[in-house]
Amino acid sequence: MEALRQEDIRKEFLALGRSVYLNTAATGLIPLSTLEALNNVIRERSLKGPNYKEERDIIESSRVTVSKFLNCKASEVAFVPNTSSGISKIAQGIRLNPKERLAYLLPDFPSNVYPWMWGAKRGLDVYPIRFDPRNFSLKDFNSQIRPGTRLVALSHVHYVSGFRFPLAEIIRVLKRKGVLVFVDMIQSLGAMPIDVKELGIDFMSAGSHKWLMGLPGAGILYISEEVLPMIAPTELGWKSVKHEELFHKIDLDLKEDASFLEPGTLNTLGILSIKKGIELLEAYGMARVWKEIYRWNMVMREELEAMGYEVVSPSEEQFASGILSFRCGNPEGLYSTLLRAEIIVSLRNGLIRLSPHFYNDETDMVRALKILKEA
Repeated sequence: MEALRQEDIRKEFLALGRSVYLNTAATGLIPLSTLEALNNVIRERSLKGPNYKEERDIIESSRVTVSKFLNCKASEVAFVPNTSSGISKIAQGIRLNPKERLAYLLPDFPSNVYPWMWGAKRGLDVYPIRFDPRNFSLKDFNSQIRPGTRLVALSHVHYVSGFRFPLAEIIRVLKRKGVLVFVDMIQSLGAMPIDVKELGIDFMSAGSHKWLMGLPGAGILYISEEVLPMIAPTELGWKSVKHEELFHKIDLDLKEDASFLEPGTLNTLGILSIKKGIELLEAYGMARVWKEIYRWNMVMREELEAMGYEVVSPSEEQFASGILSFRCGNPEGLYSTLLRAEIIVSLRNGLIRLSPHFYNDETDMVRALKILKEA
């Protein structure tokens, strides 16, 4: 795909002609180029019937696209239905000895809490690490790591405040203790450049339907090849084995890469939407994508604070994300007012949450600010 110019971006997103869409942290918009690619696959299947080889090629080429996007090997990528599924495969499948522990962070989105809590029901030693999203302390975080901890699970970006954890620093601290790291990247992958190898991430999961601008029902699970042997399958099916197309051969010879965690038929269209979303992001450039998101949020932040709203999201770029949340006197009322004006945002924990992507521009900001000033 040729380099995308800024003035071309909005043409990819038909919904922007109807509303001011500032809700990517809930669900991203589907690009026109993705829509066309999906329609082509559906049309071919309708006119000519299913073609297993073509659909398999779509999946495997998408796996390569994802691996390059993350800077990992294709063999370290598995496709899953969503972020929660990826988290659960690790939380329920990790092999531990009786003296080892698991930790998760609080507060966090339930998908990155419940699967780890369930480990306690299975007899594992599981505990929470508590933190303040508005006043994170690496020293305090480190002090809560208990002896024998084998893995810590955290989200890269907090879904309410938008606080971005200093992942590189956290991972360095954990690695010195011999602790593995699982990262939920649903709120960062597609919004900012990510290099899983440079960061030293062991496990990562992210759904397709937010910043990657894909369809719901598809996601990515990354497992570093160094820790793959630690994971046992929690689901098995015909695709789990090396001889997946020899249905008559019953031999539990599991694949030796991350795809052994794909037990059955995959969501071809959802996976294709991940590929197309990544292609669009890379055509613009991930550094430019993040620059646009951060610049938009910082200008909006100044305007909100000038109107007397309390912005709770970080302003420092190293801790900032695509999420900009603010407090007001009547959040439910303001939320309803914005929706009636077709300013699409979220209401989370009594805060108005804005989450622009690189497809939002100044015209969106002007329309949103007009309603906010009149409210």
